[in-house]
Amino acid sequence: NIHKQYHANIPEPMQNQFNLSFDAISHDSANKIMPVFVKAKRSQDLQMVDSLKEEALKSTDKQKALAFIKLGVDDAGLTDAEKTETLRDSARRWDKNENNRVLMALSESKDLATLESQSSEEFIKKQYPDMSQEDVLNAVNARKNEIARINQVNKIALDKQTNLAQKALADFKSDVFAAGGRGLDSNLVDNYAGVIKGTEFEQEFQFYQKQSSNLTAFGAKTTEQQLKELNRIQSSLAQNKSQDPETENKLLSAYQSIYDNKVAILKEDPNKAVRNLGGDVKSITPMELLTNPQATATSMINNVLNQRGLKDNNVVIKPIPEEDLPAIKKAWGDASGDQKLNIIAGIVSA
Repeated sequence: NIHKQYHANIPEPMQNQFNLSFDAISHDSANKIMPVFVKAKRSQDLQMVDSLKEEALKSTDKQKALAFIKLGVDDAGLTDAEKTETLRDSARRWDKNENNRVLMALSESKDLATLESQSSEEFIKKQYPDMSQEDVLNAVNARKNEIARINQVNKIALDKQTNLAQKALADFKSDVFAAGGRGLDSNLVDNYAGVIKGTEFEQEFQFYQKQSSNLTAFGAKTTEQQLKELNRIQSSLAQNKSQDPETENKLLSAYQSIYDNKVAILKEDPNKAVRNLGGDVKSITPMELLTNPQATATSMINNVLNQRGLKDNNVVIKPIPEEDLPAIKKAWGDASGDQKLNIIAGIVSA
C-alpha cells in the first residue's frame, strides 16, 4: 500500500532507484519485526499449552488426559524436545495429582489397612510409574505420616472411651452395691452397657449385670444377716475346693463391698439407707425450724421411725438429714435466746 501510494508520484527515471530503496527498507523492517512476532507467537503457544495441560490434568483417566495434551502440543508448533518434555511432565503431574487424591480419600475414611498396604516404595513406583524418585519418596513419607496421625487420633479416642468405660463400670458397681432392695432402673443399666460395650471392661460388667439380682437381694438384708451370709460363704470356700475360685472370690468380694458400704451408710447417713429402700425422708429447713418447730419435730419423728424401721443394729439414729445439717446448725447458732427456748418448747410439745 505504501509502495502504491508513492510510486505514482516518482518520476520515471527515478522509479528503479525507488523500487530498490523500498525493497531494502522493507527487508530491513521485516528482519526487525519478525523476531518480535515469532517470540509473541511462541509465548502465546506456550500459554495455550499450559492452559490446556491444567484442564486436561483434571481428568481421572490418565490416557485420555495425555492424548488431549498431545493434540494441543502438536498444534502449538513446539520443537520435538519441547513436545517430549511437555508430555513427560504432564504424565508426572497426573501421577502426583492422582496419588494426592487417593491419599486424601484414604485419610478421610481413616482406612488404615489400605494405607499400610499401599505405603511402600515398590507399590508407589508400580502404581505411579511416571513420578520422579523424589516424588515417590515424598508420597511414601506422606502416607506413613498419615498412618501415624490416624493411629494417634485413634489412640486418643480409644483412651477416652477406655476412661469413660472404666468410670461407667465403677459407677455401675457402686450403684449395684448401694441399691439395697430396689434394684437398678433398666434404662440406667442400658446406658452403662452402651458406654462399656466393646471395651476391656465389658466382660466384668456382664458378670456384675448377671449377678445384679443376687447382689440386690443380698443388699436388702440387714447387716446382721449379711454378715452371717458372708461367714457362711467364706466357710464354704475354705472347706470345699471351688471349680471356679476366681468367680467365687469376685462374688465374695462384691458381697463384702455391699456389706461394708451398708454399714458405713447406716452409721454415717441412715437417711440415705431409707431412700435406698424407697422410703420417705423429710427435709428440715432453717425457716421451718425457727417458725414452726412442731412441724420440724414431726419431720424428725418421721425420719427416726423410718430409720428404726430398717431393724438393723448398725443404724445410728440421725433425725436431721446430713445434707440439711449444716444449715440447721447455722440457723440454731444465729437464733436468739428466746427463739431457742421457743424451738425447744415446740419440739418437746410435739
